[in-house]
Amino acid sequence: MARELLLSARNDVPGFLPARAALRKAAADLRLSELARAQLLAAASACQGFDLLVDTTECLLLFVGDGREQRFSFQNSPTCDELRKSLSASDGERNWIAEIVSGDADLVRGLESAAQKIGQLEMELQETNRGVLALYAELEDRAIRLARADDLKSRFLSYASHELRTPLNGILGLMRLLMARKPQGEDLKELAFIQQAAEGMREMVDDLLDLAKVEAGKITVHPSEFGLELVFGALRGMFRPLLNAGTVELHFEDTSAVPSIYSDETKVVQILRNLISNALKYTERGEVRIWAEFGESEMVRIAVKDTGIGIAPENQTRVFEEFTQIEHPLQRRIKGTGLGLPLCKRLAELLGGRLELDSRQGVGSTFTLVLPRVYGPSDSQAVEQPHRSGPFTVLHVEDEEIDRYLLGRLLRSEGPLRLLHAVDGQAALELVNREHPDLVILDLSLPRISGEDVLALLKSGTKTNSIPVVILTATHFSGEQIPASLNQAIAVLSKDALADAAALEIETGPPVRVSIKS
Repeated sequence: MARELLLSARNDVPGFLPARAALRKAAADLRLSELARAQLLAAASACQGFDLLVDTTECLLLFVGDGREQRFSFQNSPTCDELRKSLSASDGERNWIAEIVSGDADLVRGLESAAQKIGQLEMELQETNRGVLALYAELEDRAIRLARADDLKSRFLSYASHELRTPLNGILGLMRLLMARKPQGEDLKELAFIQQAAEGMREMVDDLLDLAKVEAGKITVHPSEFGLELVFGALRGMFRPLLNAGTVELHFEDTSAVPSIYSDETKVVQILRNLISNALKYTERGEVRIWAEFGESEMVRIAVKDTGIGIAPENQTRVFEEFTQIEHPLQRRIKGTGLGLPLCKRLAELLGGRLELDSRQGVGSTFTLVLPRVYGPSDSQAVEQPHRSGPFTVLHVEDEEIDRYLLGRLLRSEGPLRLLHAVDGQAALELVNREHPDLVILDLSLPRISGEDVLALLKSGTKTNSIPVVILTATHFSGEQIPASLNQAIAVLSKDALADAAALEIETGPPVRVSIKS
């Protein structure tokens, strides 16, 4: 009878749940009062082997063998005592109500312990989250400070380079003036040493300025089509006088199998000049060999291989870091800034390529410049330029006659060239389309069409966009004040500097260059 009542209570009485499920639910959502929890645990301990039902009004309903029921309120009497009293008054038969086993009490205790651990873990997690947020804030602050420091470094390098260039140009100008007086004996030798030191310092300043421009994203690529044969010829003529007689040989291999390249010739020459200069510095005996090859991937590889001191594996990454020089007895005898290779690497990346290094210490090094044959996203940038067999042609666009005269005097002193003149923007555009000059020197204040508009029109034309343009203006711009409309010019020069240079040229005549071999 009791079992049937139990089943009926479980299935038919709304609001009642088996004790095990009730305990699980109560412990899981932690909504049962602390008093009810303690009484249920005590009841489970006192009534093993019997059945118990819990209703939603926090009362215990006890079924005895004859079907009678007793209801015990948690608030009015100690539950365990009432249960013991009812059970001891029974007729000894096993009373089936809702069975409570000792495992239910263990379950509640385990859930309580787990809840405490969960709470503790939640507190620890919150503390960790606060630490992570603080760390993120610190990292963000450091990133901002690093970016600001990097920007300040680039600005300082650019400013310092500009400020150093001014006295250096003055020193070199005075050296040209003194050399024009044809000094003799020790005077000639001492002046030549001063000239070489000043030119070496100017090269370092130029490297600093170029590196600052690359890092600041202010350097512009001016692509044009050129062949490596002429580049190798110019480099050969540049470095042959610097060789140590009989100890180091310089070889430039034939490049006739390599097609022409559409890239920035000036920057390619600058990279190769740095690489060859380093190879000659660190090669006491043997050779420096330069060659080029063209692969199926439309990439041109230009290698500079030497038999010098080589670079240890652990230092082959460091050599591309700024202001880094590797410890070596030969290195200590050679002065330098440690900017050459970092600048070469940045310029190679700017041209869409890379700089590779293969070196063995004590055997030698091979630096390879890898460049796309055509700079830019598509071949449409590569415009076939007409081949000119005559002299270098310069178009000077200037409406002031005296400025045309001064520039003409300077340019004629530099060697044979063809100088064209235009006095307004419209005439300049017509001459460019008809003559296709190698260089345009452009004034900004022009009648009919302004210099800025002429520059924009030249750079928007498919046949004229590769012609380099130099702006020559009476307006004084600092490096960061140059208008964005002039960014496509390769240089912005002051007319004051032109006047000073022309005056020096008229007074002294052509410069005299002297090289001293150690």
